[in-house]
Amino acid sequence: MNAQARMPRGIPYIIANEFAERFCYYGVNATLAVYMTQHLHFGQAKATEWQSLFKFGAYFFPLIGAIVSDVFWGKYRTIMVLAVVYCAGCTVIAFGSGPVRSGLGSA
Repeated sequence: MNAQARMPRGIPYIIANEFAERFCYYGVNATLAVYMTQHLHFGQAKATEWQSLFKFGAYFFPLIGAIVSDVFWGKYRTIMVLAVVYCAGCTVIAFGSGPVRSGLGSA
């Protein structure tokens, strides 16, 4: 195989990142309203509101990331920095308890 026919070396990282993002998004989305109603004692309406905001953020913030990437940091730095932010958010959700620690406000 010649050099032009090979895949770039970063492809496995991109695939792993996409897998992790989708796993996290669908895992959180599937259980978020249940978690908020049963463990944070939110009402159904408030839990649905927060779940909708989560979905909105999942589709809106990539636009912000594109602007940051194109105007300020470049694609690799943007991916690395915002991936750390994403992981930190998942850690807060995983290990935080109660509405204040989870950053969701009071019930």
